[in-house]
Amino acid sequence: MTKVNEKKHEVFDTFGHAYLLTEKLGQGGQGVVWKTDNPKILIKGYTNKSQEQRHLWVEQVSWLMRQDLKGLNIAKPVALLKAPRAGYLMELMDGLEPMSRLLEVVAESGIDGYLQSGGVARRLRLLAKLASTLSLLHGRGMSFGDISPDNIYISAENEHTELWMIDSDNVSFESQPARALFTPDYGAPELVRGEAEFSTRTDAWSFAVIAYQ
Repeated sequence: MTKVNEKKHEVFDTFGHAYLLTEKLGQGGQGVVWKTDNPKILIKGYTNKSQEQRHLWVEQVSWLMRQDLKGLNIAKPVALLKAPRAGYLMELMDGLEPMSRLLEVVAESGIDGYLQSGGVARRLRLLAKLASTLSLLHGRGMSFGDISPDNIYISAENEHTELWMIDSDNVSFESQPARALFTPDYGAPELVRGEAEFSTRTDAWSFAVIAYQ
């Protein structure tokens, strides 16, 4: 990577710390998630150009940073990016990969890929951890919002079943839900029809789709 590219892909948080964006992990309706030169730090950048929406999003993330999510395997925002960029940092243990990889390996290698990636036993253990995390969050009167295999990170090694949820900027109290932006194929029917906002029920729908897959 040239010095020009290094400068172009360098971002700063509001504390003045610099991070180099190294690999794009995924992109959704609200933004893009990047790996950085720190293996335990991911960055989500907000891509909506509307100044009003950017302001509302930053307010939502700032609110989330003040919430108590202790005991939950949810990668909470730890710092905002320095303006003019809109985004935040989240800490995540090393050695994880998106849960979507479990779907990809089956598409690529069929039943052999399914068995080599842990088979049904590993998938059930991962689903149990996901269900437990959501249950604890719902027990606090909150919903996660946009749940998909790209927002769930699991151990890259098949003998382990660590699980963390990322991209948490839609987490909100069910009584005051965040804007209902969802990943196609994982949004509950009432979200798709524009008849409801995020809730524990829409979380349960997304979980059921993932479990079925």
